[in-house]
Amino acid sequence: MADSQWKLARAQKIETAVFERMLDPHDKTNSSPEMQMAAAMTKYGGDALMKIQRYTSALERSYYKAHKELLAGRKAKAAEEKAAEQKAKENERHRASRAKLQNELPPSTEPQVHAPTRPTPDPLLRSPEPAPRPTGDIIDTSSQTLV
Repeated sequence: MADSQWKLARAQKIETAVFERMLDPHDKTNSSPEMQMAAAMTKYGGDALMKIQRYTSALERSYYKAHKELLAGRKAKAAEEKAAEQKAKENERHRASRAKLQNELPPSTEPQVHAPTRPTPDPLLRSPEPAPRPTGDIIDTSSQTLV
């Protein structure tokens, strides 16, 4: 936006120089940069005022496009801030209502029961070894023969 404003101000100075050049084409006393540009624009043919008008129109479109984008960005940022503020208020209300409910509950008369914890096994004590499983063969132990 600042760039467009600066260029628009310069275009107005050049436009003024073109008008002065048109009024007195043989005046060589003013050698400002704008007057030199006006001389070049009129020297090479074409309508210098039309060129300046197209240039300023393009700059104005650029300026207003940037301005519109700036306003849209500000509006979006304001909406985000408002939503964040509302969410913070809602969270605060939720916390307050939970705290109020906690304070309103009567204290429990029953002892609190916690889940039982497993005793930690003593590494020095060994568990009994499981009994051997039968293999399916029946052995007569008195005679040591297979049946």
